[in-house]
Amino acid sequence: MNIQRFWKKFAVAFMALVLLLPCLAIPAFAYNPIDTSRETSLTVHFGEGSTDFSGVEFRIYRVADVSESGEFTLAGDFVDYPISLENLDNAGWRALAQTLAGYVARDHLDPYKTAKTDKNGRAFFDHLPTGLYLVMGDSYEKGRTTYTPDPFALCLPNPDGETGEWIYDVEASCKYDSEYDPPHGGGGDDDPSSGGGGGTPVTVTRRVQKIWDDSGHTENRPQEVVVQLLKDGVVSSTVTLSASNNWSYTWSGLDANSNWQVVERDVANGYTVLVEREGDLFRVTNTYQEDVPVTPPSTGESEAPPSAESIEPAPEPEPEPEEKLPQKGMLSWPLPVLACGGISLFFAGWARRRRQEDSDV
Repeated sequence: MNIQRFWKKFAVAFMALVLLLPCLAIPAFAYNPIDTSRETSLTVHFGEGSTDFSGVEFRIYRVADVSESGEFTLAGDFVDYPISLENLDNAGWRALAQTLAGYVARDHLDPYKTAKTDKNGRAFFDHLPTGLYLVMGDSYEKGRTTYTPDPFALCLPNPDGETGEWIYDVEASCKYDSEYDPPHGGGGDDDPSSGGGGGTPVTVTRRVQKIWDDSGHTENRPQEVVVQLLKDGVVSSTVTLSASNNWSYTWSGLDANSNWQVVERDVANGYTVLVEREGDLFRVTNTYQEDVPVTPPSTGESEAPPSAESIEPAPEPEPEPEEKLPQKGMLSWPLPVLACGGISLFFAGWARRRRQEDSDV
């Protein structure tokens, strides 16, 4: 009878150990501090499938400093712009890049560095100080298709979510928009009836919509705002948005071969701005913040800029898995310690019970 009880208790103890083993296998790493004195490098790849686009100029702009703990502070030409780096998910970082690209084009900001893609479609930037960078590139035409790189923001160094390390030599493949200009006649590029020979100009429409994110502070909202439509970096049209036009406007008959951007001219005090493009619609969101200019994001609550692995070519951009900067103060070591302690207490109790039963016999 004692033997049967022994094996039953042994089986229970064994199952408890099996259930606790996953706790022992939890990785216990935290991000190391960023070495802000160390130089970084960036390689940007631009191409479609196995085809690399060579001779395309890319430009990088240093937007913010980054601290050892991964916090950002606006720097250089971007200090006075009404933008926030707080609480951004991947969609927010993409909108931030589009917003900054508009300011860069309108205000003719000088890039930190420029480079052209080589025969392998790679543009290389070296000797870069740590920080948050905006990456922009020129369009590339292949046949009747035009490939336009999407601007993106990237932290150098870049966080590796699997190892907890910082990558100082970063490689990124940029997303892009592609537009195909189909022939409109059988005469080829020199035929006036074809898309490339003159014919009827192809036009597009662009829309703008104002979004307010100021719940509880609507009394600070201005009665109207002014937005600018940029054509290849030059102000082409200026319109006023207000409640009378439902905070929206549509431009029609625009040249399809031009690059169109929207910038808010004067952002109201206490607000920041993000411009997000979806198809022909530009959403201009004003968010009310108590403190402007911005403060660095908390690494425990904010999203990091998309990692290099998440910036990949895709015909239709999809939301990428979000990667967070290191959570300060989160430790994994208590789990295995508590697990081991639980197992030890279980076997100590079992042994004491066994001795008591033997003494009764």
